Amino acid sequence: MAIDPSFRNTGYAVIGLGGSAAADKVLESGIIRTEKNDKKRGLRAADQTVEQIGLMVSGLRAVAGRCSPSMMVVELPTSGGKSSRAVASMAIAQAVCAAFAVYEGLPAEWVTPRDVKKAAGGSYAAGKEEVQAHVLGLHPGLRAVYEHKSGAHKGSIRCEFEHVADAIGAFEAVKGTSPLVRMLRT
Repeated sequence: MAIDPSFRNTGYAVIGLGGSAAADKVLESGIIRTEKNDKKRGLRAADQTVEQIGLMVSGLRAVAGRCSPSMMVVELPTSGGKSSRAVASMAIAQAVCAAFAVYEGLPAEWVTPRDVKKAAGGSYAAGKEEVQAHVLGLHPGLRAVYEHKSGAHKGSIRCEFEHVADAIGAFEAVKGTSPLVRMLRT
């Protein structure tokens, strides 16, 4: 199970290992949404955060319940966000993934965004579009929604697929080097 953690839109992909890396197949992929509820319900910010953590945990448990993963690969951002709230949200998403791995007894591999870019985009400077194109080339059956029909962003893949592509990119970063992946493959 590969994960691109985010406090609002966590991308995931469950990848079935084949006898070789070329035979690996994405069995399921999607987004776990924990969008903030904009309705004023008298909730404090901390209550809203707890509600979102619950949604993320429930989403991860649902995927694990359907797919019974043997391990997790998680992209671990290494830089700060644009605000203190963004940094806190990143830290919460990472902590939820770590706690989930421990709770489920799943070994976890952690990779940096730089590793994902290199593995799935071809270079450390690869952009999101390059990573997404590479992932679609490896797994042409994936559903990627294109949102722009004209203008500067013509043909751009919608933001949601970006998270799934990053999750698959995280797996791509470890599949050839991880002793755990080698062991599971045999």
